[in-house]
Amino acid sequence: MIDADQIKKIVAKRALDFVIPHMKVGLGSGSTTAEFIKLLGHKVKEGLKIEAIAASIESENLAKSFNIPLNPQLTSCDIYFDGADEIDEQKNCLKGLGRALFREKILASMSKQIVILVDESKKSRILQRCPLVCEILPFGHEATFLHIKKLGLNGHFRTDSHKKMVITDNGNYLLDIHLDSPINEPAKLQSSLKHIPGVLETGLFFNCVNKILIGLKEGEVIIYE
Repeated sequence: MIDADQIKKIVAKRALDFVIPHMKVGLGSGSTTAEFIKLLGHKVKEGLKIEAIAASIESENLAKSFNIPLNPQLTSCDIYFDGADEIDEQKNCLKGLGRALFREKILASMSKQIVILVDESKKSRILQRCPLVCEILPFGHEATFLHIKKLGLNGHFRTDSHKKMVITDNGNYLLDIHLDSPINEPAKLQSSLKHIPGVLETGLFFNCVNKILIGLKEGEVIIYE
């Protein structure tokens, strides 16, 4: 058996197999993706030619520290690597505990292939264990929350250790919705939330992921396709 940090490194190393020279690469966020960025940086140092765009300021700064060529003006990516907080058997994901869901959704939308990197603890038969995170415009955010409650959903705005609102890289708030029942119809739920003015994006990713690399405690990596 290996520990969680080792699993992340093994998954990140396996993900490198999908990167080929001259690709445009999307870089997500989270601890496993950070390990991937570090390994990708070593490949760049060895001569790998790529162009990248990052989904968060933290990932962007990490990529810069490894001299990965970044181009924030990219309009498409050949491949996009990211983590997830929970995945189901249909490759649907819940994301957003790391705050970068909005930019991650944008990168996902412009990518030809999406690869999710996780360990086996993130697996669920159906999504419900993690909160459904929404990025909310600060203006009128309590009114937005009331509209969300009318859908039969509840939760709380995320705050830091000083009880201040957590602010995303885009200057918005995060609402963590507690799921009292499984997400059986992700498209319907996504549509209902996105029709509410003030809901900028959700952390529900569905019908878009091509591969999920899952690290096991035994040191193996299995792939959902």
